[in-house]
Amino acid sequence: MIPAQENYDPLTTVNPTFEVEYFRWALETAQAWRQRKGQARRADWDQALAKIAPPPMKDGLYLPVESVPDFWETAMSDACRRHAAAAQCKNRDHPSFLMAYGFIPGARIDTAAMRRTFEAVEQNWDVRQTWGWDFPMMAMTAARIGEPDKAVDWLFADLKNNQWGVTGMTPRVHLDEHADELVPVSAGAGGVTMAVNPDGPGYRRAAETYFPSNGSLLMAVGLMAAGWDGSSGHAPGFPKEGWTVRVEGLTPAP
Repeated sequence: MIPAQENYDPLTTVNPTFEVEYFRWALETAQAWRQRKGQARRADWDQALAKIAPPPMKDGLYLPVESVPDFWETAMSDACRRHAAAAQCKNRDHPSFLMAYGFIPGARIDTAAMRRTFEAVEQNWDVRQTWGWDFPMMAMTAARIGEPDKAVDWLFADLKNNQWGVTGMTPRVHLDEHADELVPVSAGAGGVTMAVNPDGPGYRRAAETYFPSNGSLLMAVGLMAAGWDGSSGHAPGFPKEGWTVRVEGLTPAP
C-alpha cells in the first residue's frame, strides 16, 4: 500500500490514518445515499465497516501509518526534527494523516488528539519538503480544530512550495539532498538549465505547475468560508478580527 505520504515501504505499510478514515467515510456515505433513495443498507458493506481498523495512535498522537509505531519518537529526535534529510526521517512530504479531520469530517477522530497531532506537525515537520497542496490541507484541519488564525497562517506560509504563480498553482521545489531521485533531468523545469536558480542554493525546481495545489486551495477557502457540517457562525474558518468574508452560493462541506 502506498498512502498519500509516499515515504513508506509499500509491501509492509498497513492502516494509514487518512486512507483508513477516507475509505470508511466513503463507504458510510454510500450507505447513506442508498437510504436516501429508499433502499436498504447493504449488509456486506456494514460488515466491512465494522471490521475497518481504527486510526492508529500512539502516546496520544495519530500516526501516519500503523506499521511505523516509532514515527513520532524518530521525528522528534535531534537527527530529524524540522530537518528530515536522513533516510530514517519520515517527517517530510505530505502530513496527510491530518486530512482525517480536515478534508473529511473523520467521525472516529478524537478532536483533542488531532489538535495535539497538528501541534506536533507544526513543531517537528520539515516544511521545506512539503508541497503546494499541503498548506491548504493543513488550513482545513486548523479550521476544524478551532484554530482559524493558524488556518490563515498556513494558507500564507512563506515557503518555497507555497509560491502562487499566474497559473493559479505552485511550483515543486526539492532539497538538493533528495533532488536526484525526484527532479527530471531531460524535460520539464528540472530538465532545463536555468540562468538563475529562482529558489536559491540548496534547492532544485522540478516543476513550475503543481496541479493539486490549485484544487486544495479552492477546497480550503470554500470550507473556511462556507463552513462544514456541525460548524456554527459566519465563515468559521476565518479569524473574527481583521477579516470581512463574503460568501455566496457555497454549500458547507461535509
